[in-house]
Amino acid sequence: MPKISIIIPVYNIEQYLEECLKSILEQRVDCFEVILVDDGSTDQSPAICDSYAENYEMVRVLHQPNQGVSVARNNGLKLADGDYIWFVDGDDLLYPQALHKVYHQINNQPNIDVIAGTFVKFYDKPINPCEKSLDPSLIAQINSSSGEQICCKLIQTGLFLPSMWANIFAKSLFLTHQIQFQNGVTNNEDIDCAMRLYLHVQKIFFLDTPIYCYRQARKGSASSSFSVKRLQCSLGFIQNWLSYINSLPKSDLKDFLTDYIAYQYSIALGSVQLCNKTDRKKLLFMLKPYRRFLKSGMTVKTKKVKMLYSCLGYRLTSFTLGLFIKLKSKNKN
Repeated sequence: MPKISIIIPVYNIEQYLEECLKSILEQRVDCFEVILVDDGSTDQSPAICDSYAENYEMVRVLHQPNQGVSVARNNGLKLADGDYIWFVDGDDLLYPQALHKVYHQINNQPNIDVIAGTFVKFYDKPINPCEKSLDPSLIAQINSSSGEQICCKLIQTGLFLPSMWANIFAKSLFLTHQIQFQNGVTNNEDIDCAMRLYLHVQKIFFLDTPIYCYRQARKGSASSSFSVKRLQCSLGFIQNWLSYINSLPKSDLKDFLTDYIAYQYSIALGSVQLCNKTDRKKLLFMLKPYRRFLKSGMTVKTKKVKMLYSCLGYRLTSFTLGLFIKLKSKNKN
């Protein structure tokens, strides 16, 4: 049976780590390992890691000086013995029976490059089971796609989620194409890595039920804070992918990748409004040369942004997107 390596970067998450590990160890399947990479934590996280490694033979720990999540993930990947890699965040949970669903498909569908799935959100409260299935015909279309069609179909249907925790990738993709996380990047680093992996995916199985539980609005998490550095990383991500997209010949893949980067640009543009006035002005100036992305509109979300831009212009579009982000965040708390 193929083995799955679950890699968890750990940094000062003592409040959540045990809950995460219990959600994995209670899956009741064999042939998986958990690699905990303690990235120089200063709380009780290292002790929790060591305790689980002592009590569970499938759990291993690597302690390293604080070097950031990308280095932690790369070092975990070097230690992994599995045929498939699943990067899990230590403040999140695996959905009940997630590993069972994943293994079922691995064993029944040989040579799968990636298994993708949906997720549920939760806010430090018990998770309500949610087995609502997606449109079976839509899932069938995705799972019958191959090569470049996979990215195009996922983006077109709004099911493209290039976060590492939403995808279980074959380890061979990392090794064959020498793909790893970019050291020093603190935002979009997982999306960038997952997208580079997806460019080489030939066969996918998309599960139509949840496999992951994504914790929302945790104080101190990367997704709950905004800064100039974080938005500069987003801009670097946009610039890198724009360079790659411009190198592609005209194709559906080029069009859909452009649309997805336009979506990421819209998030960055709205997030500018969460910074102070001085930083906001600076970042708006930095993002302005790429405002042509606001004219992209192939999918539902980018069509809405395109309409906003045509009516309001650059600055008011940023303000409106920022207002939406603020309201969405307020509703979570």
